Amino acid sequence: MKYKKCYLTGCDSNTEWQLSWFLENWQWHSGVPILIADFGMSEEMLGHLREHPTYMKRMQIFTFDSPVTGWFKKPRAIWAATRMSSRVCWLDTDCQIDGKIDTIWDHFQPDVLNMVKDRPWTKRRPENGDWYNSGVVMTDRNEILRRWMEKTESDPDQGDQEVLHYMLTPIEKVGKINPLPHKYNTLRIDYIDNVAVPNPIVIHHTGRKGNEKIREMMRSTYA
Repeated sequence: MKYKKCYLTGCDSNTEWQLSWFLENWQWHSGVPILIADFGMSEEMLGHLREHPTYMKRMQIFTFDSPVTGWFKKPRAIWAATRMSSRVCWLDTDCQIDGKIDTIWDHFQPDVLNMVKDRPWTKRRPENGDWYNSGVVMTDRNEILRRWMEKTESDPDQGDQEVLHYMLTPIEKVGKINPLPHKYNTLRIDYIDNVAVPNPIVIHHTGRKGNEKIREMMRSTYA
C-alpha cells in the first residue's frame, strides 16, 4: 500500500485530449497524489505525462487487465487502485476542479460508495429510485465496489452509471451509497435545471455539449 488516499482518473486515446486540462486544474487545487489509469492512451500522451512537472512526485500511471472497453473499465480501475491506496477518489476527465477539492476526504465513509446524487437523471428517469453520478466516486476496497465491477464486466449495458443504478434496489442504495454534497459534482444539466449550487468545487461537463465547453476553455487558456 503506497498511499493512505489518492485521486484516480483514466482515459483512452479518444478522451485523452481532456487530460492536460484536467490535470492543470487538479494540480492547482489539490495536495493529494493522483493515479492515472491507462485505458488505452496513445504513446504520445504517455510520454507527455512522464514529462509532466508533477510526475514521480504526485502522479503515477498504471495499467491493469480488463475484459471490457471504455468507461466500463472504471470500476475495475478503482478496484485495482485500492491495492495502491486505502482510499481512492475517482474523477472523470471531464470534471473541472474549480476549488479546494481535498475537503472531499472529510466526507469519506468506509465500506460504501461515496457519490453525489444525480438530480437531472433522478428527475428524468425516476425508475428504480435515486440515481448517483459516477463522475466522482470515493471509496475503499469493499463488497459493493466488487459487485459493481463484476456486473459491468458481465453485463456492460448503456454505461457504468446505469449498471450501478439498476443492480441496486432503492433500499440497497440507502445502505451502500453515502450521498456527498453537490458541490463535489455539480452537473452541466444542474445549471439548465436551475439547481446548481453556488461556488461548486467540481463542475462536471457531461456529454457532447460538455465537451464543447471544455474545448472552448482550452482554446481560451492555450491561445
